[in-house]
Amino acid sequence: MADPIKVVVSGAAGKMGETTCGAVEGADDMELVGRADPALGTSVNDVLEGADVMVDFTTPDAAPANVFDAIEAGVHAVVGSTGFDLEELAAHVHRADSTAKCFVAPNFAIGAVLMMEASKLIAPHMPEVEIVELHGEHKKDAPSGTASGRRS
Repeated sequence: MADPIKVVVSGAAGKMGETTCGAVEGADDMELVGRADPALGTSVNDVLEGADVMVDFTTPDAAPANVFDAIEAGVHAVVGSTGFDLEELAAHVHRADSTAKCFVAPNFAIGAVLMMEASKLIAPHMPEVEIVELHGEHKKDAPSGTASGRRS
């Protein structure tokens, strides 16, 4: 069996961060090697050493800097945070002298991704239709990137 993928979770104390940590810990081919979160007193830079990938579920203010730090450390980034300037992030990632990659997903839910794809097909035929997505009142990045139509 191959070595496990070493994963760092940024935003580890939040709802999605805790869920991601649990999923990584439960996977046979992954190893959780770091949890970063201000609530835990741990920064991304504190836990990047030896990691293969960082998963970020933070805030629009924190996510870009976390990605920059990961990419510069040669750690791939998977970003579930939304609400930041995607073009600025992409420009920085492309300028970095690193082989690390960055994947930004505004929503990880299969249903939401299918709805986004179906909406692209339906929109030309039904221009007056609006799709509304709601989240709980405690969601930190409300409206979400999915709800607002943003791709970052």
